[in-house]
Amino acid sequence: MVSLTITNPLGVQLIDDGENPRIFTALTQTILSGGALVQVTSGTLGLTGSSASTFGDGDIIVQQAEDLWAFNGVITQNTGSNEYAGVLTRGRILMRAGGPVSGGTWVTHNASGCVQTWYSSESGTAVIQQAVVGRAMQTIGSGTDSYGIIDLLG
Repeated sequence: MVSLTITNPLGVQLIDDGENPRIFTALTQTILSGGALVQVTSGTLGLTGSSASTFGDGDIIVQQAEDLWAFNGVITQNTGSNEYAGVLTRGRILMRAGGPVSGGTWVTHNASGCVQTWYSSESGTAVIQQAVVGRAMQTIGSGTDSYGIIDLLG
């Protein structure tokens, strides 16, 4: 079961966006708090065809990131179910660590709203990889008050 822990009780805390933010609009499947890590879920309001005119904001639906291999961004504001919200995919934000993270390393998420060190492993003939959320810009300890700057990869 996925914990509905808020990544940061203050919501998304954007440190820097490189003067080139990358935000897309999506429809939320559930109630989400600003700063929550999200993934695209299946389902659309309509069919997207070969013309750009067939695409609408409701064609991308997001939920809290609960699959370790899926991550699409960070929700930018508190939102209810079936509401539109911005999803940040690039920038440097404050995020809580779910375990010790060394500065400069790739990070993933732990399906509970925290980042942790990224790794890949082999299982038989397959390579199991977690989604890369970004890169730690500083070393972060673990615990409820352990936040650090993460450079989102988008």
